[in-house]
Amino acid sequence: MRTGLGNDELMDLELEGWAVDGSIPAPVETVAFFVNGVYAGALSPELERPDVRDAYASDDVILSGFLARLRNFSLTGELEVPAFGNSEGTATELEIVESIQDAIRSGALDG
Repeated sequence: MRTGLGNDELMDLELEGWAVDGSIPAPVETVAFFVNGVYAGALSPELERPDVRDAYASDDVILSGFLARLRNFSLTGELEVPAFGNSEGTATELEIVESIQDAIRSGALDG
């Protein structure tokens, strides 16, 4: 995710989404976040996502949702916030989509 911002305040970032290892399919083990190249934290997906379950037609992916709060980042200039899903020893950058329907259209669910 990128954004061009013009203030120099410290802000909290809130990122919400889901992450599935499509080759299994199952939620990834962890999601790691970076802000402008600096490690900002990681979490394990544990929020229910019925829409993801329905898209994969599998109850195995129901707990694939996450809500991350990254604290005290300067929002001066361009901001890059990549997220990586880690599963079975492999990290993959997560694709940013607006909805589960966008993920289906883009082929992101194909593993």
